[in-house]
Amino acid sequence: MNNNDSREKYIKYQMMNQQMMQLQRQLEELTAQKEELNFIISSLKEFQSSKGEKELLAPISPGIFVKAKVEEYDSFLVHVGNGVVVNKSTDEAIKLVEKQIVEFEKFIEELNNKLLFFDKEFVKLSEELKSQNV
Repeated sequence: MNNNDSREKYIKYQMMNQQMMQLQRQLEELTAQKEELNFIISSLKEFQSSKGEKELLAPISPGIFVKAKVEEYDSFLVHVGNGVVVNKSTDEAIKLVEKQIVEFEKFIEELNNKLLFFDKEFVKLSEELKSQNV
């Protein structure tokens, strides 16, 4: 095999390595977001089971909170996109978040499949480069 072929394979190897690292970062971000959604569900369920007047800290900007008293325990304002906020019951809010989790799981599965494909190709290319002493 000539020098050009070896150089092209090495460049492809480096590009695949970068793509795999990027996919891994995306996978980590999606997994963290999915965990955050799971936390939201548990918080909604915990909130739903609360009885009596409850005081909490409501964020008004990052790092700034205000004490607030909750009047309704089964009514939430939920951001649904494009600046639109709708009123949802606890069960409706939980179902909405569960749908989001399902979508995240699909994306995570797609990324895992891409990573598996890249990993196989990466190993194959790595072995070819080793055999050529590149």
